[in-house]
Amino acid sequence: MVDQTRKVAKNAWGGIRHRPVQSIVAALVLAGGITSALVAGTFNAASASCPSGYGYGFEGCLPAPPAGTGLPTIATQTSSDALYVYWQTSDAAWHGPLGVGAPGWAQSAPSVATSANALPTVAVEGPANTLDVYWQSGDAAWHGPLQIGNAGTTFSAPSVTLSPDGLPTVAAEGPGGALYVYWQSSDAVWHGPLGVGGAGSTNAAPSATGGPNEFPTIATKGPSNTLWIFWQTSDAQWHGPLGPGAPGTNNTAPSIDDGSPSGLPTVATQGPGNSTYVFWQSSDAVWHGPLQVGGAGSNLSTPAVAIGQNDLPTVATRGPGGRLWIFWESGDAAWHGPLAVDNNPGPVTSGPSAASASSGLPNIADQSTGNGLYVYWQSGDAAWHGPLGVGGAGSTISTPGIGTNLYG
Repeated sequence: MVDQTRKVAKNAWGGIRHRPVQSIVAALVLAGGITSALVAGTFNAASASCPSGYGYGFEGCLPAPPAGTGLPTIATQTSSDALYVYWQTSDAAWHGPLGVGAPGWAQSAPSVATSANALPTVAVEGPANTLDVYWQSGDAAWHGPLQIGNAGTTFSAPSVTLSPDGLPTVAAEGPGGALYVYWQSSDAVWHGPLGVGGAGSTNAAPSATGGPNEFPTIATKGPSNTLWIFWQTSDAQWHGPLGPGAPGTNNTAPSIDDGSPSGLPTVATQGPGNSTYVFWQSSDAVWHGPLQVGGAGSNLSTPAVAIGQNDLPTVATRGPGGRLWIFWESGDAAWHGPLAVDNNPGPVTSGPSAASASSGLPNIADQSTGNGLYVYWQSGDAAWHGPLGVGGAGSTISTPGIGTNLYG
């Protein structure tokens, strides 16, 4: 990973340019000037006039996120369409927001993936249906936006995941409901878009998973509310669609995660009557499901699934009354729930986002009443905690993205 701007490969859309940073520069000047030059297309948190160990946010100087902790990082789209980042430190304290993307540059819910060195990458739809990435380097500085998809390439929230080499891959809905994939190579060059799925294959935001034990797998909402799966093999070839879900089994954007150490994915969807469905792949590469783990009315938005190192999935949904509901699988393959983590009506106003740390325990982020940011987490005694109000009113207007260290 390079410390300044990443290199980008030209593609079928005629090449990619770095985005101007006039608005960020203006914000920095208003905050008291710039002590070192910004690289075009790069927001370097260490370049503002802040004390050592601090980074510049749109709210002023904040403690810079320590690099490589493996603890949760959350990205949000704000009421001004800025991109905010929050992070947890080893003392369990939350910090932020750090404004890494200027107002107007985040046009969708963001997605977060954490690399083998525990550094996060964020993907988000930019202005004019572009695709942008932001990333943190080892000196704790944030960089971006880097435009990897030109205008007219991105029509949904993207999803970023990692390959076994720890490099990011991004999936997004392209023109005509196609599935587009972008990826970074070891020389820091970005490639794409590659049309992995044709027109009509992706009718909502796709969901991608991958990691140390698995090449990327992508779940999409296919025609007639089906569930479609695309996957990459070790020869870099993409395959699919495979349709494990019949019409009506996938009524919103799906959510996919793969397990550790098996590398086998599980998908959560919204089924008929706002029910909660899961699909899963076994070691013989066969897909199974749908299995209804939550009845009618249990899933009022896009669900989220996270799998820890025990290979057991946890599914989070927005349940009745805006409560956060949890479903989980135990070692005997039985599903349990719903567990209402927050019994107060109305705190959850978007689909949740979930990620499991190397401990195997899930963390959940969601948009709260007043467009704030809430965090929930499970401890080693299986108890759930939260909500903890990490971001204030206006900080979160869509499903937040959360990432933890997949590589443990």
